[in-house]
Amino acid sequence: SAAENTAGLTVSLDTVNRTVVEVRYSAGGPASFVMEGSPDNTTWFTGDSFSEAAAVTNKIVGYENTFRYVRFRSPTVGIALSFEVRAL
Repeated sequence: SAAENTAGLTVSLDTVNRTVVEVRYSAGGPASFVMEGSPDNTTWFTGDSFSEAAAVTNKIVGYENTFRYVRFRSPTVGIALSFEVRAL
């Protein structure tokens, strides 16, 4: 919930080297997002960053993937956030 979101949200996934990653996300208001990849789950590289100007529900974005691990995160606080990350 928005009141409980005091640190943003991060979801990480071991892709088992699958080459496509799909993210479904919702945000209760304006928010920024970052998609990152890592070969070792320690050092992270930014692949994409973007913002939504208003609330969104069940928006889907896809990425070609070359990393073993991926994470999708939002540093935005004070709004409800939910993410689903899948490797295809």
